[in-house]
Amino acid sequence: MAASATNHASVLYVGGSGPGNYSKIQDAVENASDGDTVFVYDDASPYFESVVINVSIDLIGENRNTTSIEGGEYAISIYVDGVTVRGFRISNVGDFWNCCGFYVSSRGNTISDNNIMNNLRMNGVFLNGASYTQVSGNLNVNNQYHGIRLEYGSHNEIMNNVIVNNRGYGIYLFEAQENLLVGNTVRQSFYDGLLLGEYCENNVIYHNNFIDNPWNAYDTTGNVWDNGSSGNYWSD
Repeated sequence: MAASATNHASVLYVGGSGPGNYSKIQDAVENASDGDTVFVYDDASPYFESVVINVSIDLIGENRNTTSIEGGEYAISIYVDGVTVRGFRISNVGDFWNCCGFYVSSRGNTISDNNIMNNLRMNGVFLNGASYTQVSGNLNVNNQYHGIRLEYGSHNEIMNNVIVNNRGYGIYLFEAQENLLVGNTVRQSFYDGLLLGEYCENNVIYHNNFIDNPWNAYDTTGNVWDNGSSGNYWSD
């Protein structure tokens, strides 16, 4: 069912009981246009699909605890600029080290307020060549690889995420410059809480909590570890 909004964009519904509502998230995404919203009810959860987004939409789940996407190697892949995704639970996804809860390879996106937990061999969020994207307010727990992975990207914001008990690095950066990491809590990672690998420069890291990781952080090139007045909390 599509209802016109005041700006002439539309809302497409998945699940629920409205006439014409979609039963699959991907079907609604493929019928959406730039600026539309796809709203996903939780009553038909879990949704067993891998969602590919090639249109600039807002994809909104009804409840981050109960609007669940499961199965497949990826949950949500974003290949276009200007996408917002929030309000989903991603679980039981992945079967290879480079699989992801969220895969992003474009610019100007927002991944916020999702639960990414209890997944197989995968990254919670993988920004691969993505820039000007915000990853914020996500709970990233008990996944079998890196919590948040960023490669070949700049001007991203990784903010206020809780990243706990992941079997790789909590946050992993490689060839990433001028990104902001602030307000994250990274606990009990299998490897470093935060790894800044080769060619990572001019990243700014402050107000983060690094707790009970084998090595809380490792910086190979030198970045900025405070905002001029305060830095980070280190449990060791």
